[in-house]
Amino acid sequence: MLKEEEIYAISNFKLVSAPKKYKAVDADYSINFLYKTKIEKRVASAVIPLYKFELKPFPEVKNLVGNAAMLIDVLVMVRSYRKPETRNNGAHKIDVILTDHR
Repeated sequence: MLKEEEIYAISNFKLVSAPKKYKAVDADYSINFLYKTKIEKRVASAVIPLYKFELKPFPEVKNLVGNAAMLIDVLVMVRSYRKPETRNNGAHKIDVILTDHR
């Protein structure tokens, strides 16, 4: 339902302490959506920042490998990929080859 580059008013959710590991942003709290959570699209407002980035120089990315405190995104180009496979446990897998164009 939520779309990138849109702004929403969200109500009836639960605010909880953020996990210690594997969080998307460095924040102390996370939002848990409930069955009664309401989401309403709003008109863009200059008061609300559009993006939150915590950029690191590319050479520092290798130091973040294995760091379970934060998830990282890496800007790359997809060079090729293989046909999706289904594993014995029902999980889906796809191999992707990335190219770094620094």
